[in-house]
Amino acid sequence: FLMIRRPPRSTQSRSSAASDVYKRQEENKCSRCRYDKLLRDGKCIDCPENCVACEQAPGSTRPRCKICAPYYTLTADNICVQNRPYCEIPKGSTCVKCILRSTLVNGECQGCPSYCSICDSSLKCIKCDVGTYLKDGECIDCRYIDRNCRECGEGGKCLKCNNFNAYSRNGNRLSLAGNKCVECPENCEVCNQKNECIECRKNSRLSEGKCIKTKISYCEEIVEGNELKCKKCLKGY
Repeated sequence: FLMIRRPPRSTQSRSSAASDVYKRQEENKCSRCRYDKLLRDGKCIDCPENCVACEQAPGSTRPRCKICAPYYTLTADNICVQNRPYCEIPKGSTCVKCILRSTLVNGECQGCPSYCSICDSSLKCIKCDVGTYLKDGECIDCRYIDRNCRECGEGGKCLKCNNFNAYSRNGNRLSLAGNKCVECPENCEVCNQKNECIECRKNSRLSEGKCIKTKISYCEEIVEGNELKCKKCLKGY
C-alpha cells in the first residue's frame, strides 16, 4: 500500500500554537493548592514557616496557621515552634510547664533520674517509683537489697514481697519476715525469719513450726504423726 506523508508543520505554526496554550494558562486561575499553601484570588500563597495547613486571618493579608508540621507545636500566637523534650506547655522560645518525670530549669525541661517521678531543679529526686527507695537524691531498685522484694521503704527495708514470684524454685511460699523475703517450709503460707511456719496452707496443720498434711489424695484412712501416712487407699487404688 502507499503511505501518504503529510507536509510538516511550519515553525511559525508550532510557535503560534504554543503561544495560544501559554495565554490560556495565564488566563486560568488556580482552584486548588498544595496542602501547605493557601488559595487566595486564584493564587497559591505559602503558609507560615513549619505550617502544613493555614487559613486567611481576618483583617490581615498574611495567612494564619491551623496545623503545624510534625515535631512542632502551635502557640497561642499561631506560630509553629519546635517541640522541646519533656515540655507540656511551650511559650515562645521557652517552656512554662514540663511533663511528669521532668523539671523546669532556666526555661527548659530536664528529665528526672531513672525510677524518679518527681525531682527538683538540681535533678535530685524527691519521689521514687514503687519498687525503689530514695537514697541521696537517687532511686535504688528494691531488688538490689532483696531480689524477691516488690516494695521497700526508707533504707531499703522490704515492705512487700514480689507477688509475681510468690513461690521459690522449690515451690515453697515466700513470706515477709523481719523486712526480708524468706522461703517458708513446705506447705506453709506464712513464716517468720527463723523459717518457722506461723500459718499453714489448706489441708495442712501446724506442728512445731512445720506443716503436716491432713489429706492424702485417694486415701481413705490416714495415720497422723510427725509425718502423714496413708493406712488404707480408696477402692480402685
